[in-house]
Amino acid sequence: SMTCPSRTTLHRTCWTAPEVLDNPLSHDVKADIWSMGITAMEMAQGRPPYYNDTPIRAAVKITQGTPVMLNCRTRIRFSNLFEE
Repeated sequence: SMTCPSRTTLHRTCWTAPEVLDNPLSHDVKADIWSMGITAMEMAQGRPPYYNDTPIRAAVKITQGTPVMLNCRTRIRFSNLFEE
């Protein structure tokens, strides 16, 4: 698995659910599902969403609801179920 550019624990932000970024004590099954979805996207595209962003910028994008989607170039290769 690729890690984010600086290879620090701060870059785990790429896989962190929005509610956990807002409140670390709110970690639950939904946060695990989010992380698993991001991992699937990483497997499909070779890197997680917001890979090139700083941890702070990624956290802002994640918590402000910026949608994460599969890269347009790769979408053709996946089923509708995977894309959802």
